[in-house]
Amino acid sequence: MYGRDLKLDHLKIEVAFEVLKATHKYHISSLEALLLDMLRRKPSDLFSIDNLVTIYFFSVNLREYQMLSEKMLLAMKKKPKELRTAPFYQAMLENNPRDAADLALKLLEQLDGQLSTMVQPMRTTPLSLFGDMRDW
Repeated sequence: MYGRDLKLDHLKIEVAFEVLKATHKYHISSLEALLLDMLRRKPSDLFSIDNLVTIYFFSVNLREYQMLSEKMLLAMKKKPKELRTAPFYQAMLENNPRDAADLALKLLEQLDGQLSTMVQPMRTTPLSLFGDMRDW
């Protein structure tokens, strides 16, 4: 019933997020599912850094929002300088440093996971890279 006549793809991200929070709070599951899907399909570059952080912290502990929180995390990872200077994140550092640290660690875990797939283990010992030392 809800959302059939709405043009959800044209909603601003901020408005969609506010409506999503209300649908979750008041258990309007059909509209919630539509908004959640719409936000997951939006290209990451359309989200401001403040959008990314606020949506991430809203969605991170909700099991049905896991894909959305992962999307926000991946998008934040691509904007480290913006994140560091974002007013929302600065306020979080000051008022809730534990959450700010948790977010930084999550971003590092993401980066570590990518690096471990990019870096192949050495197939030779470091000394063997220099050849036979007797030839020196």
